[in-house]
Parts: sequence; C-alpha cells; structure tokens
Amino acid sequence: EQGQRQDRLKNAIEHLGHKSESVRLGGAYELFHLAKDTNELRQTVLDILCAHIRQTTGESKYREEHKSKSSEEVQSLLTLLFVQKHEVFKCLRIDLQGSHLNGANLQGARLESLRGAVLNEASLQWAFLCGARLQGAFICDANLQGTNLVEARLEGGFLDNSNLQGSYLLGAHLQGVTLNGADLRGVQFRESRGSTFAESMRNLIGTETEFSHMIFEGGLSQEDVDSLFEGMSYEKANELRNELSYHIGKPSSYQLPEDSGAIIGSYTKEEAEQWIAEYKKAMPEVSEDNS
Repeated sequence: EQGQRQDRLKNAIEHLGHKSESVRLGGAYELFHLAKDTNELRQTVLDILCAHIRQTTGESKYREEHKSKSSEEVQSLLTLLFVQKHEVFKCLRIDLQGSHLNGANLQGARLESLRGAVLNEASLQWAFLCGARLQGAFICDANLQGTNLVEARLEGGFLDNSNLQGSYLLGAHLQGVTLNGADLRGVQFRESRGSTFAESMRNLIGTETEFSHMIFEGGLSQEDVDSLFEGMSYEKANELRNELSYHIGKPSSYQLPEDSGAIIGSYTKEEAEQWIAEYKKAMPEVSEDNS
C-alpha cells in the first residue's frame, strides 16, 4: 500500500511538470486526493502545490501575461487549496511567499505565509489571515472587507487604496505600512464576525474605526526585523530593512499617523448592502468536495 502511495505521488508530480495546463491541473487534483486519503502526506502535498504556485507565478513570462489577473490554472489551484470547504489542509503550514497573485479571487480563503507576495486588486473579503506573515506584501487596490487580520504581520507592506471596511486587526503589526487611500471605516479590534460575510458587514454598520490595539510605529527589536527576511531576495530584504529601521527600539504607538492618507469613520447600510451584493456576485464556485 505504501508503494502504491509513492507511485501515485511520483506520477502526480510528473503530471504537475507537464507542458499541458490540463495535465498539470490533473496532477494537482491527483495530489489533492492523495492528501485526502493519506494524512501523513498532507503537508508534503501542500508544500509541493505551494511551490508549484510560487514557481509558476515567479516566471517573468507569467508576470507579463497576468499583470492584473491570475491565470485559470493558478486560480483553480488557489480555489482548490484555500477556498473550498474541506479540512484536508487545515492547520498546516502554507507558504506562498513572493507569489504573484494580482487579481486573484481568494474570498474566504485561509492563508498564512505571503511575505513579499503581490496581491494587487485581489479579492480577499472574509479571508482568514489571522497571524499571517505579509511583510512587504503588495496588497493595493484590493478588497479585504470583513477579513480576519488578527495579529497579522504587515510590516513594510503596501495597502494603498485597498478596502478594509469591517476587517479585524487586533494586535496587527502595521509598522511602515503605506495606507494612502486605504478605506478603514468600521475596522475593529473586537471580534464580531457573524456566521456569514453579509452578517458580519451588517453587524458593523455605523461603527467607527477603532485602532487602540494595532501597532503603527515602534515595538520592533533588531532580532524581530532580522527574522523577517528568510527566503526573501537580497534587494527586497534590504528595502524592507531600511523601511523598518526607524521602528527599532522605539516604544509601540497605537495611533494612526496623521499623514497616513487613510479613510476612517463608519459606513452606511446602503454601502454594506452594495458590498454584500458584490461579494456574492464574485464568489468563486466552491464545493464541500464530496468527490
């Protein structure tokens, strides 16, 4: 039986490297079902598929052809791994560091390591990014409404013009983050998510932005900063190091910088209903995966 599993693993990996997109996707589904059948292979399979996404989106040709939207292959993999309602990869290590995921639909996704990732114009409403490592990530013009960013590490990231209405940022690290034009209306540190995106957004209608438990400046040691750069390119690590040096050894500040350019306050019922309608319209096809 173990030999059969190894054969399945080998064949699936070979298919993942095929020149045909349909064969590659077939290999990905083979790996998924192998992980579903074999608990001890789940982390291995997830590592292989995350590496495939990183490698695919890291190619210059891919980035040129998919500047504003992920390819169908990459979107299918993201939906399979992180959006579908299954427990196959629950609580496992996820590493999409440096991935190019512009325009990806990740509504309701569960994600972890996205340091230096490019997620401009991505749909991340209702996503679970609790404790996620997003240092230096580009998440501009993206939708993060109702997203759980509790204790997320966003140091040196870019959130310009992104929508974070009704998101949760208790203990989030926002040192060096650019927020010009970011909509933070209704952002909270108290968890009041409903059982659905719609319920959660309606719960916070008329609620003012609350920043008291989010770190905007200071609170970093040299060791903290040095630990952020594992796996990053030299150029990216050096850029982030320079950005965060100001915050080393300074006391933590929970005040939004006056020159942040962020939008704060509350949102209306009409706005909430519009966002709910947009969320439902854009929701990717997901299943309970009963196959």
